[in-house]
Amino acid sequence: MTATTAGDVVLEHTDSSTQVTITTSGDEENLTKSLILITPPKSTDNQSIASDSVTKIIDLLMKAEQRITIDGFLCYNADASDTHSTAAGKKSDLKSMFRAGGVLSMTYEGDTFNVNSDKLSIKRIVTDGQAAAVGEAEFSVKMTMVRGED
Repeated sequence: MTATTAGDVVLEHTDSSTQVTITTSGDEENLTKSLILITPPKSTDNQSIASDSVTKIIDLLMKAEQRITIDGFLCYNADASDTHSTAAGKKSDLKSMFRAGGVLSMTYEGDTFNVNSDKLSIKRIVTDGQAAAVGEAEFSVKMTMVRGED
């Protein structure tokens, strides 16, 4: 699975092998760590050591979460290795992949890794009623993917 240009994102559903290329116009990455708070016991009853500390933050249990938001377009492309070449077919595939859930394989910035879809927004940008020409964008897409990290 190879993106058609350096800025494109390729998504493939690992269960159905449906593939969609999003021609990107921008992207945003957010990294988050959720803190795990543990309040130690204050009494020595049934404890070998007591602590006066109210709360400890345990960094060893923290997991990083990376959210990647892709802004782009679904374009008609007869030469793509996508499941469908029309923008409407790609739109249908994206919606099916989102609804099915599960793991998606994502090629982003030259790396391929597994993600889960979080949000999907698709907007029609061609309103003249004409069929899209090769390379023409018919829909804009905003999609947020979640990648867990240790």
